[in-house]
Amino acid sequence: MTTQSVINKLLKQYKRYGHTFLYSPSKYLYCFSNEILNDLVIQVRSNEFTKEPIYFDKNGETFSKLPIKDIQNLYKKLQRLENINDDEFYLEKNIVLEIQNLIKDKNTPYTHIRFFAENNEVKVRVFDYKSFVNELYVKDRPITIYETSVEKTSMRNTLSFSINVSTFREVPISDCVVTTYGDDYMKFITKNDISYCIRNQNIQEPIVKVTNDQSGQDIVFCFQPTTDVASDHTNQ
Repeated sequence: MTTQSVINKLLKQYKRYGHTFLYSPSKYLYCFSNEILNDLVIQVRSNEFTKEPIYFDKNGETFSKLPIKDIQNLYKKLQRLENINDDEFYLEKNIVLEIQNLIKDKNTPYTHIRFFAENNEVKVRVFDYKSFVNELYVKDRPITIYETSVEKTSMRNTLSFSINVSTFREVPISDCVVTTYGDDYMKFITKNDISYCIRNQNIQEPIVKVTNDQSGQDIVFCFQPTTDVASDHTNQ
């Protein structure tokens, strides 16, 4: 089978998943979305054969001016998603549906979704990061955070993955096995063997309560610890 016939066959099945594609000798098709979703790679298992990785667009055109070395380097980076994962948990369809219902509106108040482990349990929070950044400690402003438990587990409590809301919309409403690859990627594996590999945004919902309301107005009375040290150096 020629390279072009392999490309045509893959596009016939999976064109809707990306704008550009890389098909690998390990028989995985990697689908890259548009620039807005540059933190998402969709991985599909196929049975087509190729000796070298093929990089092409949704029109079936290969990038002839792109050096083969660059394509091979891209494939090497993607190969990590074919290796054994670090941690794994199960995400039920009803939880995916709850999250998708929260974020389906383009004007949703939510910006990020964070999966994390706490006290032998995986949890998920959906929150608006902008509300923390713009006016961090404004009183009487409602801060809406959705939280639910995902699965009982012995997973490490260091697990913390945050995902853009716009990217999570691409994950289908179905049962998923979720795997992690270090602190960089989280993969949502669906029953139809299509995986959604999403890069960690490393964003956590900040503290929204001030434990001491007086600290803000009394900050002028705090000593500057570097003042004396600086004067000592200048007097030498």
